Amino acid sequence: MRSLAPVVALVGLLALAACASPPGVGRRDADGSPVLERLTPARWAEIGPQAPVRMSVATLVELSRRGVTAEDIIQRYYQTGTRLLLSGDELAALRRDGVDQRVLDYIASAREDAARIDAITAQADQDARTRLAYDRALAAGWWGNCWGCWRPAVLPYAGFGWGPGRSGWFGGVALGF
Repeated sequence: MRSLAPVVALVGLLALAACASPPGVGRRDADGSPVLERLTPARWAEIGPQAPVRMSVATLVELSRRGVTAEDIIQRYYQTGTRLLLSGDELAALRRDGVDQRVLDYIASAREDAARIDAITAQADQDARTRLAYDRALAAGWWGNCWGCWRPAVLPYAGFGWGPGRSGWFGGVALGF
C-alpha cells in the first residue's frame, strides 16, 4: 500500500492544478470579468462554410451568359437546394435568354421530384400523427388516462398457476399504493 501513496498524491496534485487554471480563460478586464472577443468577417469565413444562397432566375441567366457549363449550373442548383416553380412560359423565356436546355430540363424534373417528395413526407407525417394518437389512446385506456399519477386502489386478481408442488386456481385482493 505504501507504493500507491506517492501515485495517489501525484494524481491529486495534478487534479488540483487542472482545476486552478481552467483552459480558455482568455483576456480579462480590470475587474476580472472576461472580455468578449468578436469574430472578424475574415475569421468567420475561415470557420466553415456558410449557408448557400438560393439561386434566382436572374442568377441562372447571369451564369449562362458568363459561359458557366450546364453541369456546373445544375450542380450549384442542387447544392443550394433551390426550388424554382416556373411555368412553361417562364421556362421558354429562360431558353430565349440563353439558359441551356439541360438546365431547364433539370429544373422541371427537380420540381416534379420535390412535389413527389413533399407528398411522401406529408403522408409519413400524417401516418406518424395517426400512430401517436393511437398509442396515446391505447395507453390512456390501459392506464386509465393517468400518466405518472399515484392513487390508492383495490385491485382484485385471479388466475391459474402451476409449479413444483403447487398448482391450481388462486385469487385475492391487492391494495395498490
